[in-house]
Parts: sequence; C-alpha cells; structure tokens
Amino acid sequence: DNVNRGQLIAYLDPEAYSIQLQEVQASLEQAKASEINANADYGRVKQLYINRNASKSDLDAARAQSESSKANVKTMEKKLESAKLNLSYTKLYSPISGRIADVFPNENENINSGQEIVLVISDSLPKVKVTVPESLIFLINKGDIVKITFDSIKNKSFRGIVTEVGIAATTKATTFPVKIILDEDIKNIRSGLASEVTFTFRHEAGFKYFIIPPIAILEDRKGKYVYTVIKDKKDLGKIERKNVTVGNIRSEGMEVLTGLENGYKVVIAGMSKIKEGEIVKMENSGK
Repeated sequence: DNVNRGQLIAYLDPEAYSIQLQEVQASLEQAKASEINANADYGRVKQLYINRNASKSDLDAARAQSESSKANVKTMEKKLESAKLNLSYTKLYSPISGRIADVFPNENENINSGQEIVLVISDSLPKVKVTVPESLIFLINKGDIVKITFDSIKNKSFRGIVTEVGIAATTKATTFPVKIILDEDIKNIRSGLASEVTFTFRHEAGFKYFIIPPIAILEDRKGKYVYTVIKDKKDLGKIERKNVTVGNIRSEGMEVLTGLENGYKVVIAGMSKIKEGEIVKMENSGK
C-alpha cells in the first residue's frame, strides 16, 4: 500500500489509557477544589490571627495546608500531561511518504515496547551506505560525485552524491560510514540491493603525493607524523614534527597525501633518539 506522511497506519486499543486519563482528570478537579477550600481557610485564619482570635500555630497549619493543596494541583497537572501523552502513543503515524514493505504483528495481537510494527520504504531518492577505511576517509567530502553499480542491474551505472561523511569510526573496525544519495529516481531499485560504489580520489585525478620509506612514519595519540630537518646555519638543522596523512603502500614506499611539501628533508633513521626542536648535524647539507 502507498501511505502519506502523517497517515494513521496502526493503533492500540485505547480503552485502558482513556480510563486512566478520566481518573486523573477527576483527581485534578478534586485537587483544585481542595486548593480553593484550603486557600479560603487560610484567609479566614489569617484574619482571625490579625484580630488575635487565632494562634500562630493555627496560622502556620492553615498556610501549610494551602501550600500543600497548591503543590498537589501541580502534581495532578503533570500526571494529566503524562496520561494524555500515553493516550497519544496508542496511534502510530507514518513519518514519511512511501510504500508498506512489511507488516509484522497481526490484528488483536499483544505487542511489546519497541517492537517493529510496519516497515515503510521511502519514496524519496534511494540511498547507499558504505564504510571507508581511515586512510581514505579524509579524502571524501560532502557533495563528492561517485559512481554506483548494482549487481542486479547489468551494464549500467548511476551517479550518486555524498550526503554524509562519518566523523567517528564504527565499532567493528577502524572504518567510517559514508552515506550517498542517487541523484535520479530509479523505479527498479529496491531496498536491500547489493551495490558497489566507486570513488575518484584527489590523487587519482592528478593530486600530488610523496613517497617515503614506511619506517620514517611514526604514530602517537595525536596521529601519524614524520620528523623533518629545517636548515639553521652551515651544516646544522632543527628537528620539526609534521603531522601527515598516508595513503596506500607501494613497492617503492608509503604514500604521504598531506603534511609534506617540496623541499622538506625527512628523517629516515634514528627517529627514536631525537625530539622536536633539537639541533642536529645535517649530512650532505649542500644538497
């Protein structure tokens, strides 16, 4: 069946919640009546106390009764709100416009809190969710164009747009979720179809990267980094830390995608014996 957003698609038997609401409403009316009487009594005792016809303890008792009645009314008003909310929960409305894919319980069946009732598939553009390893997630940005293919649709690819890029890794591995929406309405695409997403990363489209020995790349709680040497004077140089992001490992070394620039001298030996800011002697300083 087709359903619209806000359409009633299921409901619970509301009788028990309606009775509860009526009971709370009656209790609220009684509490209001008691508050009126308590306020009136407090007013009379207060006047008697002014005329010295009532004791201080009588005045305190009347004031306490008045305040107690007022607090009881507020409590019953909160209970009334809760009862109305519970009654509203007996009706389930579709949060989106779409089609009914499955109905789980049967009519007159008892259900539990949190139980699935109806599966509604949105009529909006299809979405694809993939996970991307940490070495590549920083290359993906919202709005990037990707190519999507489906195993069940042969010899055809579709264009997609990245709509969300995860900022936290999934629990199973150091991968990050990425959500993509197809920018065309495809009638023969169904929820649950296996798909393949092809990203075009910047270094594949002419983005420059550096190749350095993997041993030169260190890592701590702040992330991956390398040590570089900045020439100070003559054959001396100053050690400086450069945070880097890496790509794939190749036969000639590790890709460094960001953090390095042309002309940097990278330390490739003795990294455990140096620290940032230290002055070291440079070999082949004339090159």
